[in-house]
Amino acid sequence: MRRWGILLLLLLIILRGNSQSADYSFFTKKIDRGLRWHQFHGPWEGQLQHTNILRINPRRYRLDLAFEQDTLLPTSTFAQRAAARAAINAGFFDIRLGGSVTFLRSDSQAITDNRPNLVESDNEITEGAIAITADGRLYIRNTRQDTSWRDSRYLDILVTGPLLLEKGDPSPLQDRVFNSARHPRSGACITQNGSILLVTVDGRNEKAAGMSLTEFTYYLHQKGCWDAINLDGGGSTTLVIAGQPDRGVVNMPSDNKQFDHQGERAVANALLVFPRKATRP
Repeated sequence: MRRWGILLLLLLIILRGNSQSADYSFFTKKIDRGLRWHQFHGPWEGQLQHTNILRINPRRYRLDLAFEQDTLLPTSTFAQRAAARAAINAGFFDIRLGGSVTFLRSDSQAITDNRPNLVESDNEITEGAIAITADGRLYIRNTRQDTSWRDSRYLDILVTGPLLLEKGDPSPLQDRVFNSARHPRSGACITQNGSILLVTVDGRNEKAAGMSLTEFTYYLHQKGCWDAINLDGGGSTTLVIAGQPDRGVVNMPSDNKQFDHQGERAVANALLVFPRKATRP
């Protein structure tokens, strides 16, 4: 009987191990030269997470900012309309009326400014910016400590935040629910060797816990990020790679409350990725 008990215990351990392995997957896929996609699903820091990273070589790919002022579009529509190679949702927006709620410049023309209530409440979503030069190079700027973030060399600027990493160091985060609760997250970062990472963390599902911004910062630091910034997250979190199924949506957007690729939310703006040989749309 003792022998059978030991065998039963070993069987339970094996079955448990197989069950856990079913919740773990990781792959890296070369999309093209200079464009690589990483996907992870499994336990991270005690929570089940589902993450996607698009690693971009800026010598072969450039970025651009697409937006709408009075309507909302899914990130996949922004990507398909511009024939972009990839896209991620970008800044915060008015979910009823459309349009960015933070400063946005496109092709050197100011489109919107920060909503006054955001600045008055000292909201961290106005403390950083993604800035793009005429040749499509991405920079992450501190709008509170660096007055040159509106420099004319940046054709496209979108204020967003909080800043998460500056020169490898975590940025201070205020004690507020937006920062401390686990949610789906979107972010952009520049590594120390100059690569650009577009990152999504899924959440609001038993198969994906989401991350607090402190956890997201740590995760980005683990991936080699040097300067990093938070984009709009929650139900907006979407990463698109052209040529993939489901309109290219590779993460699990949460707006339909399902763990699938169909819950994409319409947004006001998106970061687009193009080969350098392609003309600017």
